[in-house]
Amino acid sequence: MRPILVIIGLIISLSTYCQSLIDKMGLESCKCLNTINADGDSEQTWEKFNTTCWSRIIEQFKDDINALEFDTTDTEIAEVPEYKRGYELGKIVGVRVFTNMIDNCDEFYEIFKKMIPKVIDPNTVPIYGEGEIDSLTNHIELGINLFDNYCDRAIAYYKKSKTKKAISDLDKAIELKPDQPTPHIYKGIIHRNNKKYCSAAKEFETAYQLGSNPMILIFSRILIRECGN
Repeated sequence: MRPILVIIGLIISLSTYCQSLIDKMGLESCKCLNTINADGDSEQTWEKFNTTCWSRIIEQFKDDINALEFDTTDTEIAEVPEYKRGYELGKIVGVRVFTNMIDNCDEFYEIFKKMIPKVIDPNTVPIYGEGEIDSLTNHIELGINLFDNYCDRAIAYYKKSKTKKAISDLDKAIELKPDQPTPHIYKGIIHRNNKKYCSAAKEFETAYQLGSNPMILIFSRILIRECGN
């Protein structure tokens, strides 16, 4: 029985070790962030953090990160193919450290809070007038490229402050392609701009699970914090 107990103890300690590592890296990252002054510009501060803080912290903890490869109790880590381990482990750790910092580092939280509308904003979609809405509606009625046209018309409706119609179109897009993150991101943005932070966080988290940029999960954590305030 002793070997089995040793193995169980090792698994438990590895899982605990993972969270401990995330906490340590988050604390060091927050300390370093406090030394950066980019005149209140969130994007410049983020760039400085990446070049002066994060690269140093990754180097400092690289042996600890590599040790996580053996943590088979962590589903996300265990499912990474062996040939992608190095890159994926770094990405997983990075996302977890940053989400940890959203909860525990006020400076980091404020930086990303300001970055949300700059990074993901449906106003970047080049659709403006009623003519475009009519054109998209015609294409939808003809069954042409339904998913993209529902997404585009949703943003056109959103720009016209027709929120219910926008959400309805995004829900239809989700029904057509439930594995696509884009409509969830757009729904999250609309909910956030209407101060429905809990609903926005849920949509962003879903988008991340469907393969969206890890930045989306960080935004989700920001909105969860906003939801609790």
